[in-house]
Amino acid sequence: MKKKYILFLVLYFTVQTLLRTITSPVADLDDSEQLLFAQAWHFGYGPDPPLYNWLQHIFLDILGVSIGGIAVFRNILLFCLFVVTFWSALQVFEEEDLALVTSVVLFFIPQFGWESQRMLTHTVLASTLAITTLGLWFYVLKTKSIVSFVLLG
Repeated sequence: MKKKYILFLVLYFTVQTLLRTITSPVADLDDSEQLLFAQAWHFGYGPDPPLYNWLQHIFLDILGVSIGGIAVFRNILLFCLFVVTFWSALQVFEEEDLALVTSVVLFFIPQFGWESQRMLTHTVLASTLAITTLGLWFYVLKTKSIVSFVLLG
């Protein structure tokens, strides 16, 4: 089940990336901000911390300054959010079915299922990092190994 779900997520976010890239070359407010700010390295971008812009800068350097570069990075982050949510839930419930439900529920939260496809850039990164930290914390509690402590930081 886990492999099928991850394959589904890969296909889903690949299609989302292609649709965003093909359907409209026009950048909305959030995308416009990223296309502008992610072209240079700064220690802050208005009220936002720099990490998202720095990571986006790397993608724009590789893929070119385009909606495609924005869409690829955003959908990779969303993919990671869903996978890490599944993994974190697996640490807690220790059952794939419950972990799967926990991850799938994200599709029904408008901020993740819809809005994050077009806006909420920093929220996607913050959510992905938060659920990763939570999952690592449960992993530490579960295994109590040196590796788990190192991964948590």
